[in-house]
Amino acid sequence: MYVRVKTIPEIVIGRGNSVVEPVATLKDQSGGICNIINDDHCYVLYLNDSNGLYGPSYHIFKEAFDVLKELPDLGTPIDEPPLPSDEAREKI
Repeated sequence: MYVRVKTIPEIVIGRGNSVVEPVATLKDQSGGICNIINDDHCYVLYLNDSNGLYGPSYHIFKEAFDVLKELPDLGTPIDEPPLPSDEAREKI
């Protein structure tokens, strides 16, 4: 079972040619590590392999899903004001 731990500062993904900064890290009792990164306004899960590199996960497991729900919505920048409600738009 994966649990959220302190986020790893950076990981190597792909064939070892890209270094990225995860937004969240999960670990399991068997040594598995899952890092969630922000890639072009999308969250992507990366799992470690036996060589210490990370590849994309094709599955979203429950523990990762729970962490994803806690992360900020990437569709709206944090400093952008919220859109007016339907009722407020009708008055415009």
